[in-house]
Amino acid sequence: MKRAFFAFAILFIAAGAFAAPVAPDNETDTIYQGQNLNEEVMLFIPNAFSPNGDGRNDYFAPVGAGITIDYFEMRIYSRRGQLIYLSTDINQPWNGDVQGRRYDETATEVFVYHITIRTNKGFTNEFFGRVLRIP
Repeated sequence: MKRAFFAFAILFIAAGAFAAPVAPDNETDTIYQGQNLNEEVMLFIPNAFSPNGDGRNDYFAPVGAGITIDYFEMRIYSRRGQLIYLSTDINQPWNGDVQGRRYDETATEVFVYHITIRTNKGFTNEFFGRVLRIP
């Protein structure tokens, strides 16, 4: 059985912010609210990943432009609210393991993320959402 991954992108533009989900055809069902940051910032946060070692979508991490590396924080929480992953390095993605234990390769699970970034002009912005870990 093949699984399809749909990715959504959040795009902020200098004149006024807007969000643009990216998905094939008209299969979008997610709405994002943008903030006016008075600068160009682009942040892509995937909504699913599959850390099964096949070389595709094996890690969860945001990717963007206009973001400084001097301040970054990504927290991953379980559905019960337990902190299971913390990174302050934007180049250190989450591999799906829970507190050092290898993930269950037979279970699909939903996790909550809280990502805080600082832009090149010094604005701090927070992003909250869910990510699906698929075997």
